[in-house]
Amino acid sequence: MTLAEIRSLDAGSHAGSRFAGEPVPTFPETLEGLRGLGATLILDIKQDAMLDNEYVARLAGQYGGDPGVIIAARSITDLLNFRRLSPGMRTLGLVPGPESEPPDPAAIEDFAHAGADIIRLWPQWIFASSQDAPPRQPPLVRRLHDLGKPAWATADTLYGDISPDHPREDLAELVRLGTDGIITNLPELLKDVLAAKPRP
Repeated sequence: MTLAEIRSLDAGSHAGSRFAGEPVPTFPETLEGLRGLGATLILDIKQDAMLDNEYVARLAGQYGGDPGVIIAARSITDLLNFRRLSPGMRTLGLVPGPESEPPDPAAIEDFAHAGADIIRLWPQWIFASSQDAPPRQPPLVRRLHDLGKPAWATADTLYGDISPDHPREDLAELVRLGTDGIITNLPELLKDVLAAKPRP
């Protein structure tokens, strides 16, 4: 699509009538709109030959850390490229693989050893690996912690990462199992889950 075609889209109606007519922002507009809010923007870098990683890194760097930017890379090549272009910018390794199948431990290790600051695991990987070691921390999470890496999960009901029928239970289980960060479309519910977490 051209930029004009993208600009003609309505990015807000799906979230409610009061957001109707909200345009799709460009990357510079997004950075400007988040300035001063204390927000962190996670950039999901899709693997596409047309994407100009150097431009993305340069523009993000111009904002001096406000908003904070985390580069989420889906390949080791992109991860290393952004680490070269922006050595000070945090990176999130989006380990590839279907969430319905067992994870590839070698791929997880590759992202960790390539220098990703954070590693994203699918909730189903965390849940499945915890079945072998209840009630302790799942082996995948423990291994990342041993490597000095936080384990994050994408826990979104829109895409079925967690169950839309019992999201609270799934979020609570991710918290219980030691997940360090959770990216979700249910932030208010996650706040409630964290508030209800027993104090150590």
